[in-house]
Amino acid sequence: MEIASSATLQVSDATDHAWRNEAACLEEDPELFFPEGESERYQRQIDAALEVCATCPVIDECLSYALEADQRTGIWGGTTAEQRSRIRLGASRASSTQRRRAAVAGASGAAVGPDRSHEATADLERAVG
Repeated sequence: MEIASSATLQVSDATDHAWRNEAACLEEDPELFFPEGESERYQRQIDAALEVCATCPVIDECLSYALEADQRTGIWGGTTAEQRSRIRLGASRASSTQRRRAAVAGASGAAVGPDRSHEATADLERAVG
């Protein structure tokens, strides 16, 4: 698998992903962020990558990008691929619940109850663990 060099991560288009220019990982070896697995064997590498992420001023933007781009490998935004999978699953479950409530409310012509957006947040927190 070919990994982009840190030079290719730097972008100049301000409307694109300019946040990458501020990323703590720019000066790091990109291989660090792409362990070959998430087993105990790779835990030291994962921990080292997560330490870099913990100092990153654009960690939220990075995680958002990884979720939007459906990044299924590597460390992005302080998360492993497995953690992002759980986040996506939690978001999917929350979205599905919200759609069902809306459908029931629309069919009955009445509101299902008070705003339950906090339930979606709790679902995401449980999914991440």
